[in-house]
Formats: sequence, C-alpha cells, structure tokens
Amino acid sequence: MEAGTGDAMGPRRRLALSAALATLWVSAAMGCVAVRRWRRALFWLLTDWVWIVVVVVAVVTGHPRLFGGGLLSFMGWRVLAAIDAYRVVARARAAVTWPTLVKTWLVLMVGAIVVARGVMRPFFAEGFQITSSGMVPTLVAGDHIMVDKLHHLVRRGDVVVFQWPPDPDVDYVKRVVGLPGDVVEVAQGRLSINGTALPRERYQDDCPKGPDGTTAFEDAIPCVLWHEPLDGRTYDIGTETVLGEGRDFAAHVVPEGAVFVLGDNRDNSSDSRAWGDVPMANVKGVVRFVWWSSSGPGMGGGVRWERVDALVR
Repeated sequence: MEAGTGDAMGPRRRLALSAALATLWVSAAMGCVAVRRWRRALFWLLTDWVWIVVVVVAVVTGHPRLFGGGLLSFMGWRVLAAIDAYRVVARARAAVTWPTLVKTWLVLMVGAIVVARGVMRPFFAEGFQITSSGMVPTLVAGDHIMVDKLHHLVRRGDVVVFQWPPDPDVDYVKRVVGLPGDVVEVAQGRLSINGTALPRERYQDDCPKGPDGTTAFEDAIPCVLWHEPLDGRTYDIGTETVLGEGRDFAAHVVPEGAVFVLGDNRDNSSDSRAWGDVPMANVKGVVRFVWWSSSGPGMGGGVRWERVDALVR
C-alpha cells in the first residue's frame, strides 16, 4: 500500500486515524504494526505492560495512590502512543495490506483480552462495585474496590470477596471474623472469638451525614458506630441500637476449610449468621482499597472524593 498525493491522502489519513484509535483503546503497539515498525511497536508494547504491572503491584501491595498514579500514567501513555501512531502512519511511505493489518490487530486484541481475563483477573487483581449496605460504614453502595487475588492466606479481620455459598454465581463482600476451629458467638450485639468478647469503643451516636446535613446513605443503616479491634487491627462497625441485640448468634465452631464472615453493618447484613460458613475455595481475594466512589442514580452521580484512595481496614 503506497502513499500517494491528492485523493490518495484521504485513505492514508483514515488509516492513520484508525491506527491511532486502535492504539488508544487496544494496544500501544497498534500504530507501529501498521507500517512495519516492529522495534518501535515492541517498545510501545513493553512500556504499555510496564504500567499495567505497576497497577497490579499497587493492588497486591495495598497502595491506592500508586494505583491511581499508575492508572493515570497508563492512560496518558496511551494518548502519547496514539499521537505517535497517527504521525508514524501518516508519514510512512508504505504500510501493510489491510488483511494483514486486521489479522495482526486481532491477534494483539485477543492477546490483551486473554492476558487480562485469563491471567491478571483470576490470579492477581480484580475490581468490584459495592451495591448494598451490608458493609457500612467500611464500604458503601457506589464504592469501587480493588481486590488482591495473589495472597490467598486469609486472616481474621480481612474484608474478602467470595462466591456466595447458596449461589456461587453471586459475589459477596464481608469481613472474616472466624477461622477453622474458632468458636464464634454474638451475644447482646458483641462479637466473641473463642470465648473472649471483643472490646469496642462507641464513637458516634447518629447516622453519617452528608455535607448538606442530611443522611448520606439509604435507609436501614447503623446509627451507632463503634471501633472494634481484632488481631491487631481496628475497624469500624455499626449497629441500629446501643446493644444491637437483634442479630445475636449462638456459639458456633467454624469447620475445617471454611471461614465465618460478618457484615460491618451488624444489624442489617446477610452473612454467616443467616446462611453458614464460607468454604475457603469460594474466597476470591482480599479487598485492599476503594479506588473510586460515586453516588446517585445507577451510582454514576456525584464523586465521593473523600472515599477515593481509601484503604480498607
């Protein structure tokens, strides 16, 4: 395919624009492939994956700011790659034929999808959106969370995403409070592990309020908030009443190969008290941080900037 003048410049510009768009949305190497600039294509491809590795490392190490910086840098890098693709293709004297170009682009596209869904998502990191109030005040509807799937050693106090035992096609997020062999009990609203009641500190007596003074979340949320310590970490829970007696649970021994989970919204959570223990095999990963949060219809409304980059404890 030779470059020409006059009318021939139209198809060349269209090819350059196509290469830029393909570069922007699929792979940074797309544009250079169109004009057989293989070394340049390899450079863009490798640097593309460097930013992806940075984002994944940020998730598995629990660094939300590194994640945000890496994500923004990745997007900016793609824009630079797209500009470079347009210029290289528009100025090239020759390009590969359209059939060869389409085949090569399809290989790059399928390869990216396979790596993302077949390697990164199952083994390293995955994003989820919170759609219910069962983990208030730690997580609220509209939070977008990142989950570390590399570390499979679950500890007490971890917030995990797992396949719901009654229906494995549904993902739930709850806090692990009991490991195999632990005796878990909830009496007068207070959690006990192996016969020892967890101390807790009451720090707020009303529902969280938004900037305008109105309730920030939907109905049926806790209006008494507490700090609860477990195995060296302290997190927040909520109850509707001071004692939270509505969801007491008799002493229960967690079986081998399973964990016992509770929602931080203790009086309004569907958790192990209702449908039993969670098999370890169902646990997908540990929640590390909230990378985005929004409210409103369809959870695409106003951004909750105070929740962005918040670590999940």
